[in-house]
Amino acid sequence: MVELLTAVAFGAILQLAVGRIGWLFGGMMAGLVVFIGHKRIYSQAANPSRFNRTIGQMLVGLAIGYSMSESDLGQLAGEFPIYIFLTLFAIGSGILIAFMYARRYNINLLTSLLATMPGGVSIMATVAAEYDKDVMLVSTLQLARILSVVVVIPLWVNMTAFQENLSGLEPEIVMELGRVILLVFVAIVCAAVGSFLAQLCRIPVAPMFGSMISGLVFGSVLTQLPAQWAAFTLPALVIVSGQVLMGTSIGESMSKQPATDWRVLFGALQVIALTLVAGVLSAALIKLFTSWSWLTCILATAPGGASEMVIISLIFDQNNVGSVTSSHLVRLMAINGLLPLWILLFRHLDRRFPMGDPGIAQ
Repeated sequence: MVELLTAVAFGAILQLAVGRIGWLFGGMMAGLVVFIGHKRIYSQAANPSRFNRTIGQMLVGLAIGYSMSESDLGQLAGEFPIYIFLTLFAIGSGILIAFMYARRYNINLLTSLLATMPGGVSIMATVAAEYDKDVMLVSTLQLARILSVVVVIPLWVNMTAFQENLSGLEPEIVMELGRVILLVFVAIVCAAVGSFLAQLCRIPVAPMFGSMISGLVFGSVLTQLPAQWAAFTLPALVIVSGQVLMGTSIGESMSKQPATDWRVLFGALQVIALTLVAGVLSAALIKLFTSWSWLTCILATAPGGASEMVIISLIFDQNNVGSVTSSHLVRLMAINGLLPLWILLFRHLDRRFPMGDPGIAQ
């Protein structure tokens, strides 16, 4: 309880500074601070909460799946081959960078993949915690990648003097509170069922993957219902709760990790540079074969965060918001949806070609 209250306090403060992702970082800080404090006061490490991790994964997976169902890819079917190309390019370059980073700094292959693949801080860090990898390294590299993109892209937009073109928002249909509560309950039940079935199938990161599929199905079914039901939007409280719980789990794992070698962290700068170069290269290739503007190409190929790129597109590039959104959606669907495959493949490679600290790699 102390950990959760601390996480909420940290999250509320950080939200004012960095936005909604502050709830995740608040949870991480709370888990780290509380577990370190427990060890110093009682001279023994506390046991990480498996419940927090499972529920957090389930809620975030539900939010991811539901967001997938909200995007109408049918209207952008003509551009779908472009999204596939960008996704394959991002995955291919990500795997190449992961191998280079692992070999250069003698890091476990799965840890390197989770640290360099543009799939999101919370998801990759949670998977690292699930398989007892270097959570500190994964979190640091993922966070550094997102921060670099979020800083560089708006700076580039301002330097190239793009004009803002804000438009009014269409009024939303206001739903009755009882109906919202009912649909939230149904969504969570679906996520729990999906999580349970995924665990029966022994799928890696089962709570997240199973609830993600459930969220996708749930959202797709809602679109076929009358407007008073189809207008439902997953409340922010669900997503925030998942971020806080996942954050505490990540923070707990970070408190158990030894300090990461600064030489390895210095290599993160090289990883970020290579990732940005890969994004610019894919943007240049797409520019040759489409009528998209440079801004659209950059926003569609930037290696995260997806929500930040969509927001920038809403402000500066409204004519191509759908293209930017769909590009990131397909990339996230492929990376997150195929995550069990990446884990199985790289764990197999870890056994065949072990690298890094044996205490972490195995």
